[in-house]
Amino acid sequence: MTGDPLPVSIITGYLGAGKTTFINQLLSNPNELAITILVNDFGSISIDDALIESQSADTITLANGCICCTLGGSLVTTLCSVLDAPRRPDWLIIEASGVAEPAKLYNIAKAEPDLSLENVICLVDCATISDWLSDHDVGPVVVRQVQQSDLLLLNKCDLVDETKQSSVTTLLQQQNPKARLFPTVDSKLPLEVARQPSCRSSENLAQAMLESIPDQSHEREFERWTLELTGVIEEKRLRKALRHLDPCVHRLKGLVRLEHCNEIAQVQYAGGRLKITPYQGSGSVMSEALVAIGPAGHDMATHLDQRFRDIHGPDH
Repeated sequence: MTGDPLPVSIITGYLGAGKTTFINQLLSNPNELAITILVNDFGSISIDDALIESQSADTITLANGCICCTLGGSLVTTLCSVLDAPRRPDWLIIEASGVAEPAKLYNIAKAEPDLSLENVICLVDCATISDWLSDHDVGPVVVRQVQQSDLLLLNKCDLVDETKQSSVTTLLQQQNPKARLFPTVDSKLPLEVARQPSCRSSENLAQAMLESIPDQSHEREFERWTLELTGVIEEKRLRKALRHLDPCVHRLKGLVRLEHCNEIAQVQYAGGRLKITPYQGSGSVMSEALVAIGPAGHDMATHLDQRFRDIHGPDH
């Protein structure tokens, strides 16, 4: 190694909290930084890397598993390749999947002396975080994400009133009294705030991480579903399939080609809210598909298979 260690930020937060939007907001800030983004998609097909809008940042994808569990070895290999690159970046941002444990990522990064973990930023959906924290299936994971972070980005504040925002703020402070809170809309955060080092010493942060690491992999606690698409899809038919999904579908996203315009659109479903918008990614779309994630044991795949059985029309 030559020079200072490479600064690393870990971006965490439960499914649909706005992590990819947050990274796009950071990259839209004018700066001279050479940034590498490491994106982890729990699904078998990576959607998030296609949604990174910057053409200047290098994006590396680790898909089909959780970066802190089954893909741990791949993460180490990827980190080594970043460090050995001819031109090392100024900042490495790791966007963890919505079910990842920040503590496990912290330990992997901590073991590499050429890396310097600057901070762990957790995005929370102000409208749904109270439900997720108390959820029987996913609550423990969400609690650890909040507790293992040192900056909590209270996102989507425009979806709630002041009373709800105040109660969520109190709840988060109870879960993690040492974290900084930053309320926002559309995942916006000033670049200088995102780059601020942890407010806790590295020793205290490490101890907090160690105390909250689960004994075993949590990957089997979640179920994945993937639908690869061919040809165009009628938007009315797509919206019908996505209407009133079973609550076991915690997150659904993807890229589809709409019939009326023959153009790619991005589909975002989280917290019971659906958005279908024009594709804004910087590169060509390698795969048109939908992926979904939810807690295991609720037969999510069967539910979605039935919903999307006739997505291309009855004649297909």
